[in-house]
Amino acid sequence: MQNNYLRKGLTISLILMLVGIIPSISAKISPSTFFETIKNHPLNNDVIFSDDFNDNSKDSEKWTEIFTGGEWFERNYQTEFRKYEVASSSTEGIESKGIPVTIKNVPLITECIMDTFIDNWPDQFYQWIGQPHIRVIDADDPDNHFIDVHYRRDYDIIKVLDSSGTDITLATINEFRSKVVITINKNGYSVDVGSYSSGFIPEPIFSEKFTVKLKLYIYLNGDYSNYWWIAGFDDVIITGKRSDPRNVNNYYIVENNMPKNICLLEKLIMKIFENKPFLKKLIGLF
Repeated sequence: MQNNYLRKGLTISLILMLVGIIPSISAKISPSTFFETIKNHPLNNDVIFSDDFNDNSKDSEKWTEIFTGGEWFERNYQTEFRKYEVASSSTEGIESKGIPVTIKNVPLITECIMDTFIDNWPDQFYQWIGQPHIRVIDADDPDNHFIDVHYRRDYDIIKVLDSSGTDITLATINEFRSKVVITINKNGYSVDVGSYSSGFIPEPIFSEKFTVKLKLYIYLNGDYSNYWWIAGFDDVIITGKRSDPRNVNNYYIVENNMPKNICLLEKLIMKIFENKPFLKKLIGLF
């Protein structure tokens, strides 16, 4: 009899381990809290867009060249932009396809490597201006809903801007190649560039459901039309939840506003607990 109790207890513990949540025996959490925790667990985020640029070929199904003030290359296993200095400011860059997402329960996380300096002419002593940008936008209202992370080569600073008026100098640093991570939820966002972090910024820039697009571009003006500069981007990954789950695969099918896999897990655990009060008492779930 004791072996049966032990076996059943280990079964419950294994189920809880599979979702990354092991409540202590003394913990008291309600079933609704338990399943809400599962639903919001970071492991429930999925890759909804990515490009490592390793094929050195422009992918028109993922990107559109929206700024044409310079040159766009896919080479050296990354995407690169070159701009010549011009008296009036101009831009070169691309925009990703739009993806309908929801940030109601899980964050939207955009990761991208920014390389602020690949090459220039004549050299860095003379050509030292320009700005590479990573901008997350709402495709339906890009001017009023955006988060922008960029580097100003003239001041050696990383800036964070958003559509609510936030203007933060994140760090003072010389040219760099580093991962930029923008984490967005319904209450605000945070930005991390290498070891520099903005912390949480309580500005709800985006609605709970919106169509996300990513802009990668460089901006440059100047006085010497024969001077040029190249910057680049690499390893784009966007993770989160689509708001049109039925168009992805069976994993996303929604039942009673809860992903199918979570519904099945709930039913499985409830079935195990059915008419077994000793198990409920054992793990302190009820």
